[in-house]
Amino acid sequence: MELSTFHYFFSAWLQADAALFAIVGIFVVYKLQSLETVIQSARSTLFNLTGVHYLKIEEFENSNESVRLKIITAFENSTGDYDKSIARQFRLMLFSMDRSGEIKDLLPKPMVLFSIGMISCGAMLMLSEPILSASSYFAYLLMIICLAYHIIIFRYIIQISKNMIQPFYKQAVQKAKS
Repeated sequence: MELSTFHYFFSAWLQADAALFAIVGIFVVYKLQSLETVIQSARSTLFNLTGVHYLKIEEFENSNESVRLKIITAFENSTGDYDKSIARQFRLMLFSMDRSGEIKDLLPKPMVLFSIGMISCGAMLMLSEPILSASSYFAYLLMIICLAYHIIIFRYIIQISKNMIQPFYKQAVQKAKS
């Protein structure tokens, strides 16, 4: 194997990793900001509907899941449309908070894998001459390992993308109405 082939292979993977890392990062930040906007909107609507101070709404946000559901259920079981609209806003806020948490929980593993991939590609570029002088079979083995590793990374990226691409607002509204 030639040195230029080895350099090109790991250089291309390094550039692809950096580009995907940036794209996924921007996409995640955008999605989290949109979820936070929905949460802020629900807070504002709840404040306008109930006159409840933001501190009380933050208590709802900081409480555990069972307490949140009890609050929502209490409003939903009321007979008035006013209380049902309050319950819808609480559900919308709860759903947005859950989605935000799901996305944040999915992030660390692929980002760490991305970082390891970029560092290893950079190391392969720096060590290319000793690797190629040792054995071209070893160089091919490293390339195969790199490909397999990136397949794993891409699987995680697809998982995150599927989670973020779901039509969020329609789901939230439907869940709030039910």
